[in-house]
Amino acid sequence: MNGTPRQWAAALATGVAVVIGLVAAWIWPIVSIATVWPFLLVVPGWAIVAWGSRGRGRIPATGRLGLAIILSVAVSAHLSWWLASLTGGYGRETVFLAAALLALRALEDGLARLWEGRALDLRCCSVPTQLICLRSYLDDPRLAARAGHAWSALQRACHHHAYELAPTAGELEAWFVVVRELIGASSAPR
Repeated sequence: MNGTPRQWAAALATGVAVVIGLVAAWIWPIVSIATVWPFLLVVPGWAIVAWGSRGRGRIPATGRLGLAIILSVAVSAHLSWWLASLTGGYGRETVFLAAALLALRALEDGLARLWEGRALDLRCCSVPTQLICLRSYLDDPRLAARAGHAWSALQRACHHHAYELAPTAGELEAWFVVVRELIGASSAPR
């Protein structure tokens, strides 16, 4: 395992705080302003900016943050609107579904960055195949297994049926933690 005990404790504390925040957002919707909205309003744009600036001139940090927020608002607002149109209403389930879709996309982008860093071209392979290969190329086999489970669970959440229960805030946050860890592992120098 990489990292000091202090870093692991900080990561665990952050994860617990986010889980508590998401559960609170589910129970008391007003709390989602501080817990769910930042994820919807920063992460998608940050991923787009990171993807778009690969191999090009660097954008200053303030410019990247501003551009990330603008892009995130556009992506999240349109995604939420389309999901609300498709599901017939705008509720907490719609926002949580939008968050699951964005997390799924972030996980797949993290995989792509990992393969780029390893100089492997697995873009033509399906994501399940890439997840099988991940166990051989990632230094943490437990993270590879958890990433496979998170991808499968997020796929299931994104293809939600009316007769199924929506994923809970705790389940979503657990999958988000795996996505963040995979993105961190894919960004780590080899």
